[in-house]
Amino acid sequence: MIPWLDVVLPVASPGVELAPMIDSLAGQTERGFRVLLCGDAATSTAPTLTTAASRLQAEGIPVELSTVPFPLTPVEHLNWAHDQARADWIKPLLSGDRLRPDYAAALRQRISERPAAQVVWCGFQFPGAAGRQAGVPAPFPGTSITPSEFLKHFPGPTDWFGGSANWAYGRAAWRSLGGWENLLPTVAGDYFFTGLVMHYGLELIPTQLAVLAGRGSPPSPGSRQSRWVEGWLERRALRNLARTTRLPWRGVAAPTPTPAPVAARPPAAQP
Repeated sequence: MIPWLDVVLPVASPGVELAPMIDSLAGQTERGFRVLLCGDAATSTAPTLTTAASRLQAEGIPVELSTVPFPLTPVEHLNWAHDQARADWIKPLLSGDRLRPDYAAALRQRISERPAAQVVWCGFQFPGAAGRQAGVPAPFPGTSITPSEFLKHFPGPTDWFGGSANWAYGRAAWRSLGGWENLLPTVAGDYFFTGLVMHYGLELIPTQLAVLAGRGSPPSPGSRQSRWVEGWLERRALRNLARTTRLPWRGVAAPTPTPAPVAARPPAAQP
């Protein structure tokens, strides 16, 4: 029986960070999902994966183990893990991220209420010295936005994106974008989430149901990335918009033809 949700965990020598993540999945109040543990080519991850699988199976949660047969970049590993999914919905988790016990229940309820939805975002927290700190809220009212409403706020600060832990999306949506582009992980995430929202809109669950670990301190509201990255993201967003609306997108301006050199005329003969 195919589950309603595949939780994708690309594991690359996680050390002790994997245990809290597995505990958060074992404690979910809603079941019916499956966990895909995808190790890297390093054999040191094998015992850790086996221990994690046993912990989940003891709670009645189906698990599939797999290992990439060759070295991959972090984003390639993430895409490879996604490709193992067969459920209609995918929930990625990276090493150290955790979910609150009612995350799966809230996600399934929203999917049931909005059958046409393809992308769901939830509120998130950062761990800190003084306890968990709230992440940046989404700058939209209500519980759903269309691509056109999203463009009223983008290009702009993307602090509210959070990380992969507070996003879930349809497998068809992931495939339609061609997966995550093989870029630096932070940039790849912003680009991928932007593409999802511009194509499918977004369902919003403001409750803080995810805890993003290993990200350092939370960004200050309104903080902006470097101008180069923002310009790059804006160009990508415009390309996505053009594709969505079926407008022509040349990407790179056509080169201006260089005129052929004109041969110099010989001087006129003197009489």
